[in-house]
Amino acid sequence: MRLSQVVRPGPGQCICEEGALKYLPEKLEGFDHPYIISGEKSLSAFKQFFPDTLNIPILKYDGSSSDEDMLRLSKSASDADVIIGIGGGRALDTAKGTADLLDVETIMIPTVIGTCAAATPLAAVYYPNHSFKKVAYYKRSAHVLLMDLSLLANSPKAYFIGGIGDTLAKWYESEAITRDL
Repeated sequence: MRLSQVVRPGPGQCICEEGALKYLPEKLEGFDHPYIISGEKSLSAFKQFFPDTLNIPILKYDGSSSDEDMLRLSKSASDADVIIGIGGGRALDTAKGTADLLDVETIMIPTVIGTCAAATPLAAVYYPNHSFKKVAYYKRSAHVLLMDLSLLANSPKAYFIGGIGDTLAKWYESEAITRDL
């Protein structure tokens, strides 16, 4: 059976509240080698709302959400036992793909309000030149999803508007797919 045909539930734990980032140290208990995968803007937004400091290696993704970048990051984080993805869709998809290559858990921290990447076990994968390549289906959903409402409320409005459009499109797609079941 193909992974695309397997129904998987959402994140193992989902915390959605103002100040949710304060739970990150607690959610890292039991992990010995966490790594963060993020971009510059996402990491900067995260740091504005994270109430503590982290002594965790930070790996910058190249913005492409490509198989090649996921492989590069997996080599840099070869001893990881959890990947923390911080960012928007491409950063989180890169974190999921890297974690899948390493066969480790993920903690997802979205920094924009207009993407479902943090809650799904699939990713939009691109070529290094940023053109679309495929949809990848991963073995597991996020171990933890931390949605900090303070952080998300400060994300760019254009992402929020795009997210509304994406949600409406998904509703129509789902309706058409399930109509004859």
